[in-house]
Amino acid sequence: MAAAAKLGGKLLMEAFMYRFQPRLQEVVARLRENPPDTTWASFGFPLDAPGNYRLDPALGGGALLDVGVYTINLARWIHGEPAWVEAHGRVDQVDMTVSMTLGFPSGARAFLFASFDPPEIQELKSGDISLQRPFGDPSNPPYRAMVEEFSAAALGGLPAPLSLEDSIANLRVVDAVRRSLDTGRRHDLVEAGER
Repeated sequence: MAAAAKLGGKLLMEAFMYRFQPRLQEVVARLRENPPDTTWASFGFPLDAPGNYRLDPALGGGALLDVGVYTINLARWIHGEPAWVEAHGRVDQVDMTVSMTLGFPSGARAFLFASFDPPEIQELKSGDISLQRPFGDPSNPPYRAMVEEFSAAALGGLPAPLSLEDSIANLRVVDAVRRSLDTGRRHDLVEAGER
């Protein structure tokens, strides 16, 4: 998609709408000024809906690709690129629950949880901050801000507010988590040349 957008001279951006919330932008800026040693981020909701695309492996189903990408992206936004990942989970036809640990060169750790099993959960705990619903507050949805910023960039000939390089880096970590989940072993991104 990135190559096609570049070839066609089109603007492309992953729709991580949660990153357009002013309250979360302020929290992450504060955390980046004084990076914490540990971060916990969780995103999950109960899903028991046969036929739902999220439960279809042929359609990229699973908690990792549906909600885990948000927790990984948030941890990377706070801490930068991880050196290694380790993951465990419950897998039926797709991964229903994934627990991840990301280790960063600074020594910081991010403990991440993505699931279709629990009651709804969205939380961030990092440093002295505890935030509920970091990935989207229904009372103030971030979609409008995302569309407005993307539209302004497209109309003004500016870069996208979120870079494709960041999306690709996030997918490298997602792939490493998948490898760890499949093998049951830690995956070192540095040794594998994936950083």
